[in-house]
Amino acid sequence: AHFSVDYDDAFVAYLNGEEITRSNIGVPGIVPNWDETSFHYHEALMYRDFPPEQFHLEDPQSLLTDGDNVLAIEVHNKLLDDNDMTIIPFLTYGMATPPPTPRGLSNTLSTYDLLNLHTNFKVSSSGETIMLTNPDGDMVDIVTVSEIPSDHSYGRQPDGGQNWFYFEAATPRFSNISQGFLGFADPPVFSIGGGFYLDGAVVSLSASPQATIRYTLDGSVPTPDSEEYTAPIQITDTQVVRARAYEAERLPSSYVTNSYIVRDDFTMPVVSISTDPEHLWDEDTGLFTNPFNGLEYPANIEFFELAGDMAFNYGIGLRLQGGSGSLPMDQKSLGIQFRSEHGTTRLENYQLFSTKPIDSFRSFILRNSGNDFLWTMLRDSFMTGLVENTGVDIQAYQPVTVYINGEYWGMMNMREKVSEHYLESNHGADPDNIDMLQNQNRVILGDAVSYQAMLDYLDGTDLSVSENYEYLKTQMDVDNFMMYNVAEFYCVNRDWPGNNLKFWRPREEGGRWKWILFDTDFGFNMLENHTFRYNMFSYALRPDGPNWPNPPWSTFLLRKLRENDEFNIDFINCFADMLNTSFQTEYVLQRLDEAIARIEPEIYTHRERWNQSIEVWEHHIELMREFATLRPSYLLDDIIDEYDLEGIATLEIDVLTDGGDIQVNSVVPEEYPWNPDYFLGVPITLTALPETGYAFVEWQGDVVSTESRIEVTPAGPMSISAVFEPGSPSQIMISEINYHSADDFDPDDWIEFYNHGPAAMDLTDWEFRDDDDQHIFHFPDGTIIESEQTVVVCADADIFRSLFPGDIQLLDNLDFGFSGNGELLRLFAADGEPVDFVEYDDLDPWPTEPDGNGPTLELIDPEFDNGLAESWQASENHGSPGYVPWISGIAPELPEISQIPDKYHIDRTYPNPFNSELTIAISLPQPSDLRVYVYNVLGQNVATLFDGELAAGKHRFTFDATEMASGLYFVRATVPGKLNQVQKVMLVR
Repeated sequence: AHFSVDYDDAFVAYLNGEEITRSNIGVPGIVPNWDETSFHYHEALMYRDFPPEQFHLEDPQSLLTDGDNVLAIEVHNKLLDDNDMTIIPFLTYGMATPPPTPRGLSNTLSTYDLLNLHTNFKVSSSGETIMLTNPDGDMVDIVTVSEIPSDHSYGRQPDGGQNWFYFEAATPRFSNISQGFLGFADPPVFSIGGGFYLDGAVVSLSASPQATIRYTLDGSVPTPDSEEYTAPIQITDTQVVRARAYEAERLPSSYVTNSYIVRDDFTMPVVSISTDPEHLWDEDTGLFTNPFNGLEYPANIEFFELAGDMAFNYGIGLRLQGGSGSLPMDQKSLGIQFRSEHGTTRLENYQLFSTKPIDSFRSFILRNSGNDFLWTMLRDSFMTGLVENTGVDIQAYQPVTVYINGEYWGMMNMREKVSEHYLESNHGADPDNIDMLQNQNRVILGDAVSYQAMLDYLDGTDLSVSENYEYLKTQMDVDNFMMYNVAEFYCVNRDWPGNNLKFWRPREEGGRWKWILFDTDFGFNMLENHTFRYNMFSYALRPDGPNWPNPPWSTFLLRKLRENDEFNIDFINCFADMLNTSFQTEYVLQRLDEAIARIEPEIYTHRERWNQSIEVWEHHIELMREFATLRPSYLLDDIIDEYDLEGIATLEIDVLTDGGDIQVNSVVPEEYPWNPDYFLGVPITLTALPETGYAFVEWQGDVVSTESRIEVTPAGPMSISAVFEPGSPSQIMISEINYHSADDFDPDDWIEFYNHGPAAMDLTDWEFRDDDDQHIFHFPDGTIIESEQTVVVCADADIFRSLFPGDIQLLDNLDFGFSGNGELLRLFAADGEPVDFVEYDDLDPWPTEPDGNGPTLELIDPEFDNGLAESWQASENHGSPGYVPWISGIAPELPEISQIPDKYHIDRTYPNPFNSELTIAISLPQPSDLRVYVYNVLGQNVATLFDGELAAGKHRFTFDATEMASGLYFVRATVPGKLNQVQKVMLVR
């Protein structure tokens, strides 16, 4: 059974007096008071064309009675004086024996995709293979579906016949009696493609002799009633041409769009959008005439690079983007969405933004610069760009010139769209397992349960207690929150923190909350009242602010964190680090000049298009320069006053010899000597970072030490220098290898590296490879191994830590495995020089126990040659990652791990794609009759990997595809009545 409900803001549902589900309020099983409010705001969905939320009900039969049954629902708001409330419930049962007059699924619900009321997959519009099997896993039918355009279907005609046809209208649950077509007309061919044509152009169209070409010049999609093509089209002004071919006995072709832009003096990429004019200007439903209607329309986008080359040309979904501040503007922000119904689900293999190596997009934004549209067109992109390398999430930026239906639409800011796909691209997050909230816990993705639990914890907790603060660090990324606030403070964004607030976490063990910096348009003197003087501490820490812009809920988290001394020291140092680097006046002015230079050639034409004065733009540019010049001194004074500090001290940080760098807190200077300002009485951390081939010797000057990492508390001006000497990167060695885990204890493959030298080593940009040069693990920036310490590289940190929960320096995302038959493992320094290698084996004289029996391959002593078999031993238990036996001699205890899995499942098929050999891992919670088959795309059984009885446990099977052709295969595992699972795998030669 399913309970589908649309609500604002919380509800509890009862069936015959028993609670069946609730959301956003109270504790399950305890009836809320009539005046109890919800945890957070929850806006209704259906009026915005989103489906209601789904709640699966377990064992609902136990609550039903013969005769009448009563569904009762209580609804609650966030505030007692809220002026709106929503509750639209649907209770849906699937019954083996339906009653005499079943109502069936609500017509309202049938317009949405509902969980478990349909298949748990969709057929790709670009085509794929579909199989039908019986409960035993035997194939009954199979069809390979080619591309199916939007609003068409593909089916047999007559029913059960052998021939397949395309249909203009789908007929689910009914016979395929409408006219079927064998295919589509071929699209028309343009004599020249879209691009820049200063002197105009002549465009000829052609198609098959049997076809008629229809075309439009106003942006609309051609129909049978559109102009028939009979002669070349003369282009004298910028024009968009859209054409389609019609042919008897075939469905119309896809439409082809090309924009011919009569101009060639562009200094930025050009975007041309075409859509039916009614989608934009209809009095009742147009986007531009009804900016708050939330509608999305089909459109086409073309993207031209500076030289006029077409980068891509796709169908898209077009909608407006933004809120009450930007939508009333003459130029409105546009949301670009790639969807299957428009031709493609994502933009692939094109890097939209030079600052991020991302080449796959589900969506992006053409932004009008928000509240800054009237002033500079660059404030938000410039301000957020100042923190682009700090770990705070920002939207990448590229200015573009835009045309809509052939009309010049001015300059716009192309930006990433903050969504689950943004987090997937930028963080590798699972887009289906994300919590994202906005402002006062308004749910965008997932739910607010974790965040509300964190707030509840803070509400009654003293964060001055270090244990409490350490626990909070496991719930939120405190460093990220710190830097995020430092950026908002510096920019003086006064449309925050009660607005423009977004934060997220991956829904996984150890997932922590992080903050996203966006919509900072109010900053950098936009309000023209010398905001560089503004004290953001009194503003962002106010406990009793108004509903906007800084209500109490929005300042609560920062106020609580200030209870902790460690946080305050780190917060002060975060300000200092940024004021010495990214917020330093000369640097900010340089970045501002660069930002101005990118748009200045276009800004004059843009402002003329929108009837804006160029003098106003120039005035606001000067306001920004003023802010960049004066803001640092005012912010320094505010920090000193807020924390009652004595002032600042200028330091001299230097490297006396070649061979390394110095990191001060989070900063590695670009040149030496470096003279930063840090606060008196506030400790700072200095770390020596030797380059490859060098070792740290000592600190000299006002501090003398041989420790590579030291803490210094400035009491006045100080001079501190680091000394390095030539060393050998060979002090880093491979010390432990896990290449074939036991079935009942499988953290996946991992490798340990040990620093046998006297000083810390920086492994930034080092590489680890196996015997395949295409298999490369890159060590990330800032990877430091202290003397006599280790770093472990694994595939998945969550799986690894569930089995090895100790304090281990861990790097994950190792995307290749190690052979169970032995192979070569290699380590390279950043300059490509080899550092260490081990060519292990699973045969004598190498220890054989590590080959699937539990132990790992463990180096006996770092003084031994790790290239020799006799230097290695089988470890105790399941290995000792992060621990070296020659120092403490006692291996850490491991947690007890259940030997028997708790569910039937194909755990993994790896590697995938694979070259010749595939491993399939399967869990059986009890003795079972298991069958494991491999099928090709034709549904033919090409391999039977197992067919018989197996004991409970975790089992592995190997598919040898040496003689198989490249392509897609299907691995199927079945246990009668228990398991029927298929996974797709790709064989690549």
